[in-house]
Amino acid sequence: VHAGDVKALTSHLARDPGLIGKRVVEVDYLSWPLHLGAPTLLHVAADFGETALVDLLLAAGADVNVRAGPGEDGCGYQTPVFHGIAAGGESGLGVLAALIARRADLGVTAKVAFPEDASGLCEGVGTIVNLKPLGLALRFEKSPAWRNCARAVQLLRDAGAVE
Repeated sequence: VHAGDVKALTSHLARDPGLIGKRVVEVDYLSWPLHLGAPTLLHVAADFGETALVDLLLAAGADVNVRAGPGEDGCGYQTPVFHGIAAGGESGLGVLAALIARRADLGVTAKVAFPEDASGLCEGVGTIVNLKPLGLALRFEKSPAWRNCARAVQLLRDAGAVE
């Protein structure tokens, strides 16, 4: 999924349509701070900023609001929209826009941990909090410009998201 190979994913889905809802048991390389257990391919594609794969998975029947399971410290339960935000950059914005266009629930909450070693990257280090997507984006609003979090905040607000 992280290679953005639409043709390969299309072939895999044709052979096994059940992949749409299958949980990926061991994934330890998704964007911090989203610790989770059992994400779907949609979570992973969103996390890697793969808009074309997100579109393909949604067109094939993936649930735009599917929740991941819990991960470290009981944190998790996020939907793919959280991963679009965490992905950052132009690719993350593309994923976020695609998920919003497909009516992603912007009022859903996830339990998110901000470790001490995140100092300078976000607000609220050393905390574990329940956040909605806009709340997550606001935590990173002042992060490095390449993350485009200010644009993500605006995109979410334009779509009617609340903290």
